[in-house]
Amino acid sequence: MNIEDTNQGIVTDLNGHTRAFIKIQDGCNNACSYCKVRLVRGASIARPKNKIIEEATGLLNRGIKEIVVTGICVGLWKGEQNETLPALLKELCSLDGDYRIRVSSIEPHHVTKNFIKIISDFDSSAKHLHIPLQSGSNKILKAINRIYSAEDYKQLIANIRKNIPLIGISTDIIAGFPGEKDEDFKTTKKILTEICPARLHVFSFSPREGTPAATMKNRVPGNIIKQRVTELITLGKIFKKNSL
Repeated sequence: MNIEDTNQGIVTDLNGHTRAFIKIQDGCNNACSYCKVRLVRGASIARPKNKIIEEATGLLNRGIKEIVVTGICVGLWKGEQNETLPALLKELCSLDGDYRIRVSSIEPHHVTKNFIKIISDFDSSAKHLHIPLQSGSNKILKAINRIYSAEDYKQLIANIRKNIPLIGISTDIIAGFPGEKDEDFKTTKKILTEICPARLHVFSFSPREGTPAATMKNRVPGNIIKQRVTELITLGKIFKKNSL
């Protein structure tokens, strides 16, 4: 099965817009303990490369100037010849015209050397990456079931910036995940200050029925979560101002 079977992701009405979204895959193979996506949508299914290229070409011919490559977990995209996301991006960035290709969001473990090279080498590739961190505490990352450490993430961002000095980085953080102590939150703020993303998207933890996190003990009180969200939003405003 591929995403074409679901009739999803096809843009039919531009309505005067110059930006369009192309959905390249659906579903997820990750097992984040707070998330229901895999339960609801199942494992990753990919849209065929030729269909993606065909739609992108059509959009550019109709005047679109920016195409956002999107999906539930775009780094899981695999072509029929076992091609991976960098190969798809290379073809998208090699089309004729004056346009830009933007990746909506990508997991840290999917940001490979080849991926970074494509973003760096092509002028048609938007110099921005949204890479979720979720927490700067390794204890919380483990509880969330993320497969990287805070140190891994810091090194990844440093490597990206080394190869693409003008890259803009944005990220996600969850405040108040079960078991998040004051020291975990302080560590998250410290890591964020060291990374200094251009944009910070903050989410407060809320349990989703059927997920492991929904039954975890050591819930963070609601008033503490709100306080941490406020602190992170304030920090994010500083990052945004510094990036301008």
